[in-house]
Amino acid sequence: MNKSKIITAAEKWMQTHFENESTGHDWAHIKRVQKLSKKIQATEGGDTFTIELAALFHDYSDTKLTNNPAEATKTLITWMEQQEVPSDVINQIIRIIQSVSFKQGNNPIQAVTIEEKIVQDADRLDAIGAIGIARAFTYGGAHNREIVNLNNPQDTTLQHFYDKLLLIEAQLKTPTAKKLAKERQEIMQDFIHALEQELKT
Repeated sequence: MNKSKIITAAEKWMQTHFENESTGHDWAHIKRVQKLSKKIQATEGGDTFTIELAALFHDYSDTKLTNNPAEATKTLITWMEQQEVPSDVINQIIRIIQSVSFKQGNNPIQAVTIEEKIVQDADRLDAIGAIGIARAFTYGGAHNREIVNLNNPQDTTLQHFYDKLLLIEAQLKTPTAKKLAKERQEIMQDFIHALEQELKT
């Protein structure tokens, strides 16, 4: 098994697959999660190959992006088998992917291993801060979600910050991710404060 070649092949596949994605879960997002995963791993440890491949694949079977997550998972497994990735590593990668999803904070598959924690943290870091703000409004626009509605705030992008994004910092698992999140959290808080002040004028 040539790990470097497998990572390169996975990058090319995911880049092609996500090149027309327009909800903020695009190839650029995947590359940022890959980079953040490697940065966290450098301090926290864990198997680099497993972490990096899981980071590249983490959105492929996401229910927000496919109508058939089970079939997408099978496709990932088949691809990894063809690359001669050991079955125990495949199983670990699939579990990492399953543990990444937020699911309104109710994902039954919790991140337990350091590899699971790192990829989950990397994905969530990319949901906060300046890039998180940009992605939130990109996703909202793609789903015809109002920016704000003072009479009916539910299902607006502003409400999404309170329901999910502002909660992420406290839910991060690794010390490294928690350090990286501090500035991003402040950026979001400042933005929300400024937005709400403007809405009052």
